[in-house]
Amino acid sequence: MIVSFATIFHTMKTTRYRINRLITFKQWSGKSYALFRVIKQTIRIAVLSTIYHGASAKASDTISFVSADSLKAMTTVELEEIAIGADRAPDVYSDAARIITVITRDQIKTRPAATLPDALKFVTGVDIRQRGPEGIQSDISIRGGTFDQTLILLNGINITDPQTGHHNLNIPLNLNLISRIEVLEGPASRVYGPNAFSGAINLVTSPEESSPLSVNASYGSFNSLSANISGHWKVGQFIHLVSAGYKKSDGYIANTDHEVSDYFIHTTGKINNGKLDFQAGYSNKEFGAQAFYTPKYPEQFEATKTFLTSLRYTSQGQVKFSPFIYWRRHTDRFELFRNEAPGWYSTHNYHRSEVIGSGITAWYLHRYGRTTIGSEIRSESIISNVLGEPMTSHIKVSGEEAFYTKSADRYGFSLFFEHRYRIDRFSLAAGFLTQNRSGTKDHWEVYPGADLSIQLTANSSIFVSGGQSLRLPTFTDLYYSGPSNQGNPELKPEMVTYAEAGWKGQYQGIQTHTGIYYQTGRNMIDWIRESSEEVWRTANHTEIRGKGFQASISIFPKKLFKNRTPINIIALGYNTNLQKKNEQDVISYYVLDYIRHKGTMQIEHRILENLSMNWSVLYQDRNGSYTEFNNTQPTEKEYNPFWLLDSKLSYRKGTLTANIQVNNIFDHQYFDFGNISQPGRSIRGSITISLNQP
Repeated sequence: MIVSFATIFHTMKTTRYRINRLITFKQWSGKSYALFRVIKQTIRIAVLSTIYHGASAKASDTISFVSADSLKAMTTVELEEIAIGADRAPDVYSDAARIITVITRDQIKTRPAATLPDALKFVTGVDIRQRGPEGIQSDISIRGGTFDQTLILLNGINITDPQTGHHNLNIPLNLNLISRIEVLEGPASRVYGPNAFSGAINLVTSPEESSPLSVNASYGSFNSLSANISGHWKVGQFIHLVSAGYKKSDGYIANTDHEVSDYFIHTTGKINNGKLDFQAGYSNKEFGAQAFYTPKYPEQFEATKTFLTSLRYTSQGQVKFSPFIYWRRHTDRFELFRNEAPGWYSTHNYHRSEVIGSGITAWYLHRYGRTTIGSEIRSESIISNVLGEPMTSHIKVSGEEAFYTKSADRYGFSLFFEHRYRIDRFSLAAGFLTQNRSGTKDHWEVYPGADLSIQLTANSSIFVSGGQSLRLPTFTDLYYSGPSNQGNPELKPEMVTYAEAGWKGQYQGIQTHTGIYYQTGRNMIDWIRESSEEVWRTANHTEIRGKGFQASISIFPKKLFKNRTPINIIALGYNTNLQKKNEQDVISYYVLDYIRHKGTMQIEHRILENLSMNWSVLYQDRNGSYTEFNNTQPTEKEYNPFWLLDSKLSYRKGTLTANIQVNNIFDHQYFDFGNISQPGRSIRGSITISLNQP
């Protein structure tokens, strides 16, 4: 299913390899970002190497597995150079003392997924809660956390929304453009700073790996259609990747229609013996939000616009420097009543959040290991007619007969340090992040952590990891006030102390990992209410103690049985969580609505030479309850467990790829969030024409 884990050996060099033998490298280009130029070692790899960014760094960079056709042919192929795609210093997978999952471009293409949330829902430790069709608004969390506790990065740049985690996946990027999705499971504030409370997800695009021209169109149930065109061209030392996309749907029930357009550019190339990386994107999204935030007023509507851009430079040399700067602006218009509104409803909610950040990372390889240092400053602000403190002068909302009347802002300055030392089979990394935030005056808070990895055999290793992380309250947590909600400006940051241990194995045709984890969260932020009340309010209301276990195995029958089988892959995953809180007689809106048990299974097999099939099974058993309205009277109802079966039939020949995707084949009714029933059976067909596919 999800990843191919790498077994790494320090031995001889060569460029070519036979797929059914050990892979060896011979030469690499002089690019400053070439992995083995960075780590100054010759490396022999048993399936394909992986980069893990940063000291348990910024999620892994690349895990990839050769295609079924390559396995069948048993031919000699060129191994593409592996480039660094995220922040902090690079490292090889065998030293990564964490569980990392990477979904490759080929896996994205073969899964029954048309959106980013669909592609992520089969990651064992990830919880995707969708409020509408086709990922129109999806909340993402990891290992029992909440949607505000997961950090989202685009090519290593933090694009997390400070207004609310509901907007974190408002990303101007079509799924077809993503080269890989990297998921770091577990707290990671020591590496990324605040809000990597329960994990981090990095989306990677690659101009070098993209097609010179690709056109995609699809049509499916609920009158859903989409179109996307992308391509790249080279000018001098630079490669430019450009994409434009559009999609719309009538929705599966009343008031779930949507219309979305997005545009994206990613430019990379050499400059002054270093690498320059630029990206920019814009998204415009409008959708019916049927009962999204409260079933008491179901006819809601929302329109959002997202603009983001970043620039990074990475130098060459024994000491490497990587300065970066980024900007993100997000606007949101929320209508509690899409059509007729009662007399007491005076205006819609308008918000405009802005994030500006910059920093620098430097790392140095020497005889005593690798030392990494860096800093980052991040400013977050919002103007709104709902969130923040009253302004002395008002600002007109662009294109609307309304004004921003409130505002709030904050900043944080972070310093981080890490040292990694490797000797024989042991790799130890230890470091800390220290941060000063507005409102804390001269107080610097420190978040330490350490990782240890031990290579047991050529095919397996064990690891242990531990540390502390935090999550800042969003502007919605602090200030939102409405008919059924009340924020709290006095909220404190959430804190977590965690520990995990695990084992990874890579064998002939089998890749597997298992892990256990334990964490204690303090000052947990949640929307709560008394059983006798209807108004939800935010509070640091409890301490959470959580523990869990997860396991994953991917089997490649073609490799096991020397290509005498039509089955390409069988993948199984399981995750269980158990969380306990200090007893309080309140109803929790988010914190305790975690997945207790999650099971996944994927089987991909060939039908004919160019025709293949993917079957994906998902089981979820969610803890907690939601408020159901019967004749406007609220009652609490527990979530029921459910099974889903999805499939995708794929035909590939030359430049043409055609798919038929069926989701929720057995037409089950299920609930991801509240009493918003999810779509039943849906069918989608798509065609992609790609010139000179890589």
